[in-house]
Amino acid sequence: FDIESQDHLQEYLSLLLPEITNFLNAFLLVAVLWILTFHIIHLTRRVNHSFLYLHLGMLMPLVLIPVTSMLADDFPADPLFSLILHQNVLVIVFFLIGEWWYVSGHEGIRDGKVTHRDIKRTNRGILILSIAAIGGSLLAHHGATDTRFVYLFTLLIIFIDSMITDKAGHPSCAQGRTGEKLPIVARPSGATG
Repeated sequence: FDIESQDHLQEYLSLLLPEITNFLNAFLLVAVLWILTFHIIHLTRRVNHSFLYLHLGMLMPLVLIPVTSMLADDFPADPLFSLILHQNVLVIVFFLIGEWWYVSGHEGIRDGKVTHRDIKRTNRGILILSIAAIGGSLLAHHGATDTRFVYLFTLLIIFIDSMITDKAGHPSCAQGRTGEKLPIVARPSGATG
């Protein structure tokens, strides 16, 4: 594409705008998923193989987010591609629920300092993302277009929830957990290093 004048530059930038929008949407979706993953890992004292397999299972569909988001962006009039994106997010949500269920159900893996507020915050985040993925899927199934932008609102809701939780005195975020060294991987008895 030759840029010979201001008009050519504006035309070129207008052609780039959908690509930039797609990139930002995929980035925001990955950001929402990272925030929820961070909450889960933050409440984890150590990681074992079962947790690691659940986490790797979550990462497999996560790497498809840019592809499914691009398809939804390239074919905005066809809700099928938005539906594929939402179904991809739903698979990721199932793995996040599995991770959270596993961590919250195993005292040896869950950090002993987990508060009721920590649990409720993580539950709310996963619930918000689940509602967004199911709602987006239903809207796309019924022919709505551009449903991929539902995750922008999801990020805003999770951000507002975090701000409210932090202002209410969330111990792990407002004051911080300084000085603690938690093992990253569970080691067998007698292992050193």
